[in-house]
Amino acid sequence: MPSFRFTSGERHVFRRRAHISLSVWASQNIVVKDGPYAGGRYRRDVNPYLAGIMDTWSTPGVKEVVVCGSAQTGKTLVMHAALAYCVDMRPGPRMLAMQDDDAISKVVANKLTPMFRASPPVRTQLRKVRATRISFRDGTNLFLASAQSQGQRASISIQDLFLDEEALYKQISGQGVPVEEFRERTRSYDHKSKILRVSKPIGGDSCIVQALDECDEVRHFHVRCPACGSYQPMTETGLALVEKTSNPQEVMRRKLGRYRCSTCKFLWSDYLRDQAVAHGRWEAEAPVPAPRRIGFYLPAILSKSVSLSEIMAAKMRVEASDSPEDKQQY
Repeated sequence: MPSFRFTSGERHVFRRRAHISLSVWASQNIVVKDGPYAGGRYRRDVNPYLAGIMDTWSTPGVKEVVVCGSAQTGKTLVMHAALAYCVDMRPGPRMLAMQDDDAISKVVANKLTPMFRASPPVRTQLRKVRATRISFRDGTNLFLASAQSQGQRASISIQDLFLDEEALYKQISGQGVPVEEFRERTRSYDHKSKILRVSKPIGGDSCIVQALDECDEVRHFHVRCPACGSYQPMTETGLALVEKTSNPQEVMRRKLGRYRCSTCKFLWSDYLRDQAVAHGRWEAEAPVPAPRRIGFYLPAILSKSVSLSEIMAAKMRVEASDSPEDKQQY
């Protein structure tokens, strides 16, 4: 009987894979390349709310995840970890879209390529890094597309789509809507495609805010009070001062910002806020059975990288300002 052998790339594509959640895979295979934890493996306890987003995206049957979040919350790490996960666990064509070519080149050079090379299962598949795509030994590619280029948005069918900071995508008259044209690329893989959309909101009619409205369900992170144990979402209405002052600089310098529990009124310091977040959980506003499109609202107030005093001082400055730009930035 004739015999044949599969190449290593073919074996990688066709091998049977037991399901593993993205957060577990990331903790085993992702090395953080920047920030205070650079050089170490991804730890689920650093930003506890990220694991829920990661695992929702990797859940079979979930087609699209939308993350509307502030800066310094770790949302970009979710996207980069998912990209690496796809190389190992979801062979197939994939695309990363960003606002322009300059943003793509910086991310690929400074974050993606170093992360891929530091991850053993991804490093073994990595082949060539080009300006418009990263190729892998199993024959698959990660296409790199600029929202400003209509040509890069067309003619490619992809299984997994990643839209980074889509609120910054500029729509050029007569060239269609970039986000929708990117999403159309997944139609050929409708039975197994996944889309991850991550962005800060810019303006009240931001496309990422509209995307949340179109989700089957939207989830908010509920933290657990270290004093009374009650679960609650964190909002700016809970911000408080441990001493009265009208000087934002003093709030920052003396770390006067606190958060007041909505149930027992106990004041949380940054440390207690972090403890509350560590024991938190994601809850849907209006749960539905087997949702396929799921949105996450991720405010900076949850992040241990952002002090409560910093947020309180920013709130005080905005309340004293008439600038719409300042209010939007806040």
